[in-house]
Amino acid sequence: LANGTNYTFTVTATNSHGTSAASSASAAVTPVAPTIPATPAPAAPAPAADPCAGLSGSAATTCAALSRRDEAIAQALATRTAAREACNAKTGTARTACTTSANATYARTVRIATALKARTIARQRCATRPRAARTLCTATANAAYTRTATIQNALRVRTTARARCATRAKSARAACTRTANARYASAVTAANARRAAAVALAR
Repeated sequence: LANGTNYTFTVTATNSHGTSAASSASAAVTPVAPTIPATPAPAAPAPAADPCAGLSGSAATTCAALSRRDEAIAQALATRTAAREACNAKTGTARTACTTSANATYARTVRIATALKARTIARQRCATRPRAARTLCTATANAAYTRTATIQNALRVRTTARARCATRAKSARAACTRTANARYASAVTAANARRAAAVALAR
C-alpha cells in the first residue's frame, strides 16, 4: 500500500460450496507513514565539582596546588599510554628505546609537578614570615624547584639517550653511554651551583 492513497476493502467467504459474493466496500482508509520522534540531544555533562570550593588562605593554596599536580599527572599518564601503544608497533631494541623514552617523560612530569606543588605550598608559608626572612625563604623555594626541574629534564634526556645507545653496535655503545652519563652529571652540577647561587644572593 502507498502512503497517502485512499483504499477500500471488500470481503468474500470461501468454503466447500464455493465463494460468496463480495461484501459492500468498506469505508475508505488512507495509510500514512509513522511519525518517528526526534532523538533528543545528549545532556551536557555536569561541570566537575571544585574540590577547593569553600576553602581560603593556605588551605585553598594547598588544595589548588594538589589539583594542578593531579591534573598534570593524569595528562602525562594519558600521553604515556598513547606513546607506549605507538611503541608497540616497533620491534626489538627500537621498541625498547621508544618505551623507555615514554616512561622517562612521564616520570619527569610527575616529579616536576610534585616539586611545583611543594614550591607553591612553601611560598605560601614564606609569605607569613617577616620581610627579610620572607625573601630568603621564597628564593630557597624557587631555587629548589628550578633545580628539580633542571635535573629531571636532564635525567629524561639521559634515560632516552642511553636507551638509544643500547641499539648501537657494542663498540660504539660504551662511548655513547659514557657521553650520556657525563652530560647528565654536568647538568646536575650546574643545577646545584645555580641553586646555591640563588640562595646566596637572597641572603
